[in-house]
Amino acid sequence: MHLDNSRKWMEYLENHFDECVDYFKFAMVWMSFNSYYAFHFRNVEGEKNAVLAFAEENKGIYNDLLNTGEFSEVLNDFKKTGWLFGEPGERDCVADARGFNKKTYFKEGEELCVDFFKVLYQIRCNFFHGHKEISDPGNKELIQWAYRYLNIFWKEFLKKNS
Repeated sequence: MHLDNSRKWMEYLENHFDECVDYFKFAMVWMSFNSYYAFHFRNVEGEKNAVLAFAEENKGIYNDLLNTGEFSEVLNDFKKTGWLFGEPGERDCVADARGFNKKTYFKEGEELCVDFFKVLYQIRCNFFHGHKEISDPGNKELIQWAYRYLNIFWKEFLKKNS
């Protein structure tokens, strides 16, 4: 299975390079973000915990962005990424693709910033560790969503911390 998926990614890269842009954009924004949190939260045990420490520390930026046109639809756009376990519907979570039956939820609540980064982190893990299939349009939509909103957040963070 994983060798087939690996081959599909390489074939896609070689034959559809221009269509790979969304995947590359997400990877590049995540690497920029990663270089920050890996250094500034190096005393936090575990990568996920470092991401969540970052989220806790930056709730203000998230809340400010919710009041802007570009970021205000972050939750609704997540819901629109659709397909849940082969069924059309409104997304409320991202599953851990390793098959541990764990889900990360993103829905209305008090911890939206932390939940946002939990979901981004799970998407990143599924993508970087080979659990996103190139042939699945739902995966592409989810990566596009992750890129769009991480990019908006990250640019705002960098602007406020320059």
